[in-house]
Amino acid sequence: MTRKILLIFICSMMMFSACKDDPTGSSNSPEYFIEIRNTHSFLRAMPAGVEREREFSIIVNNEDGVGVSGMEVSISVLEGNGQVTPQNAITNENGNVSAAYSTIVPLGRSVARLKVSSGSVSQIVTLTFNGSNPPANINLISETPQLLVSKNTNGQIKLEAVVTDEFGVGVPGLMLKYELAEFSPDFPVFGSISGAEFTDDQGRMEAAFRTDRGAGKEFIIVRVDEANYADMNALVPITVRILEEEPRYFSIVANPTEHHDIHPDSLITSDIIITVKDQYNFGVPNLRVNICADIGTLQTPALTDSSGMITVQHSVTPSSDVESEGDFTATITAELPDLEWTETATIKFFPIYIEPGTITMDADRPFIWSDGAGLSLATLTVILKDADGQVMSGEEIVLTKSFLNCAVQTPVITDSMGIARAVFDDNGEPSVDERGMPAPVVITAAYLP
Repeated sequence: MTRKILLIFICSMMMFSACKDDPTGSSNSPEYFIEIRNTHSFLRAMPAGVEREREFSIIVNNEDGVGVSGMEVSISVLEGNGQVTPQNAITNENGNVSAAYSTIVPLGRSVARLKVSSGSVSQIVTLTFNGSNPPANINLISETPQLLVSKNTNGQIKLEAVVTDEFGVGVPGLMLKYELAEFSPDFPVFGSISGAEFTDDQGRMEAAFRTDRGAGKEFIIVRVDEANYADMNALVPITVRILEEEPRYFSIVANPTEHHDIHPDSLITSDIIITVKDQYNFGVPNLRVNICADIGTLQTPALTDSSGMITVQHSVTPSSDVESEGDFTATITAELPDLEWTETATIKFFPIYIEPGTITMDADRPFIWSDGAGLSLATLTVILKDADGQVMSGEEIVLTKSFLNCAVQTPVITDSMGIARAVFDDNGEPSVDERGMPAPVVITAAYLP
């Protein structure tokens, strides 16, 4: 009886294995595998309640990694409240099928799992959504309410929309739409707006208004462009005027123009003052000026103020901004882009060369016995002097050691004689290398001004 049962069990296993390996009964059936692209399994946060569609590609490859055409593919939703389209498709000449999963994003973190099958092979696709609080407020900020442009040129105004929830937190992944609206019948609508489609992780969206050679006064409107939310918008008025006559005076001045005896690691700043005036010596306001520097950094340039001036700050750190040591000159260039008019200013820098000082260290014994914590100590003495041999008091010395199990007092401060003392303790552990052989402990003293 026992033998009979055993034989039946073995035969059943053999039959089952044969069906799994070769469902067609042929030993030469091809093998396929499924590849999923462009899923970006963890999607950026987006507001709860909006409908979103995530597109992805399915590729059915043969065992050589080549896409196979004419393969039937089925897609089903295993977990999630959304829908996938198409549910059934045939691969194209490249073995590819394009599909999309759409859902109403819930509040909080959620996961959708899809099953993609072709023949006897399948693969699970996981999409993760992070639903944030819905929007409660929207604001629109323009770079300037007024802009002055030259004849037959295109001016530009930077825009930034900010969307927050009821707690003042930015709402990411929200679709916004910009519009231009008439200010009054006397001013026809002009210009165009380009920018991103969704708010970023901080709930902000940058855009740019382009005059398209138009002028006048109008409103720029930004609104939430989501079907599941009530209308929410913000607006700002802008005025664009044409510069009737070209500026007659354009200058750039640096203050100061020279920096002497500067430390190579210090941050050196200068004020850059730009002035634009008309033929009557009046400042030209709301005119854009481009500004750049060949060495160092500049604040973002703005438009001229009501006096026709711009003041920005130029910053330089010699050790990081200049490759070679010694004196150097930075050139600041200002340009009126519409008029192809440029002016320059120079700033000279004279860094000081810092002679290295000296730091020495001694121990009161060449070796110690590791015979228990607190019984194997050594005193370290560090002396710090400057380049002229003068002792340096009140300075911090950092000590490090090469052996993990020991301890050394750090940091320590030099006294009036430029001396700092520290205690080394072996903690009762002998110093050995990676093979367990005796090895010295290396103590390093560093002065980091």
